[in-house]
Amino acid sequence: MAHWAFGDHLLDPRSRQLTRAGRVLRLEPKVMDLLIYLVQHRTRFVSKEELHRQLWGELAVSASSLPRVVKELRRVLGDDGGRQEHVRTLHARGYQFVHDVASIPTPAPSSGADAEAGAREPGATTGDDLTAPSLGSGAPQGTPLWLVPLHPEPGPALALPHAGALRLGRGAECDVTVGGERASRVHAEIARRGPLYLLRDLGSRNGTFVDGEATSLAALRSGAIVRLGDFVAVVSSDASFGCDAIEPLADGAALCVGPELARVLAPLRAAASRCSREQRAQSAAPVWIAGEPGTGRKLVARALHAWSGRTGVLQHATPGKLARLIGSGARAHAALAGGTLVIEASDARGDWSAWLERLGDWLDEGERSSCARPVQVVVVAAEPCALEHRALRAATHVCLPPLRARPHDVPGLLRWCLSEARAGRAPALSARLVEALCLHDWPGNVPELQSVARTLRGQHGGEARLSSQHLPPGVRRRSASGRTPAGRADPLAPRDVAS
Repeated sequence: MAHWAFGDHLLDPRSRQLTRAGRVLRLEPKVMDLLIYLVQHRTRFVSKEELHRQLWGELAVSASSLPRVVKELRRVLGDDGGRQEHVRTLHARGYQFVHDVASIPTPAPSSGADAEAGAREPGATTGDDLTAPSLGSGAPQGTPLWLVPLHPEPGPALALPHAGALRLGRGAECDVTVGGERASRVHAEIARRGPLYLLRDLGSRNGTFVDGEATSLAALRSGAIVRLGDFVAVVSSDASFGCDAIEPLADGAALCVGPELARVLAPLRAAASRCSREQRAQSAAPVWIAGEPGTGRKLVARALHAWSGRTGVLQHATPGKLARLIGSGARAHAALAGGTLVIEASDARGDWSAWLERLGDWLDEGERSSCARPVQVVVVAAEPCALEHRALRAATHVCLPPLRARPHDVPGLLRWCLSEARAGRAPALSARLVEALCLHDWPGNVPELQSVARTLRGQHGGEARLSSQHLPPGVRRRSASGRTPAGRADPLAPRDVAS
């Protein structure tokens, strides 16, 4: 029996499994029965009487039973009675599945996919098909995706094919070589079917996993975490993904500039590269850095001071201290000449517009003064703000992404934190540990990751290799509960995935 793809959903009627963007959805048995039957008979309206017979046979049920099952199916699919993008109602008669459906054939699996012996990883499933699905010349073109290796070593982005298949395994015949004993000779393949990129397990010994779920066939989305053998990668819609860079700062601090953060900081770097050192030191365009607590806003402000080549002091001030500073007028400009003033407005109270207006007036005053080296003002805040004052309108705005939106950065950050206490030598990390770190929501952002690193150093500092079992229970539980592309727990995600 074929698989059916519609939108970002993939339905396997044989295993009765529905996935959305690679995430397995939980459906009640009657809801799954209804979905399969409607998709099978999608060319016509199905009467209520026929659906009653199909779902309940001769069993007497209330008149509200079928509408309740239809309502639950629509909720799972993101539909409602008004939109009806998937299930359409013909008043008082029945229902029809109206979304475009692509049928994906699943021929019998080959017996020679992998001659290796050995037990499969718990939860792993056997591949259904060794043949890449035919795309056809008229296949709709969806968003291009790339596969970015994270483990055992980070690497450049690999473009997923528009036609044909990308094979992964440890054999020389594979397009992507996956090392390690846990990888099969020909482990998995990625091929395009219409707008979807499908990852298919090819009868591997230890299974293929998407976002921690063992799968035989899954539709990939940007942000998905893929693990096969000891290989871990993230799917990205951005080809600029590459290796992390650790930028040392003063006082032993460092900024991990991964792809997501590098993209956000690109305007600041571009402005610095266009000017000479002297021009940058004399420039005073304000910068507004927004982001959740713990995303590295103060570190970025320190990095900006270093990039600018400014020779003055780096001064931090709260809104309360700023009022006193502004009150001193020209003396403050003289003291901070050629330096950077970082205003920590994250916890500001009261009328923002009032103190921003005073800040703008103070900057105007410095512009009119004879100070040859103006002050660079950097505001650190929880969220962006509309700046109406003339002196602030030219401000560059950057919003730092939370750590849950930067899975590519997490392994490099942890390795750097662990290497601090081991003379630059971080212990080896297992693939399942890297997968768990990337799936964790990180509500505390970088400070939470630093806390995890301290726990690992304190409790397992002598280990040469760290596994997922060494992680704190909270990280294992959260990463095992699943997450959506935005990084928050999906209420439909399964809760029983082993970590």
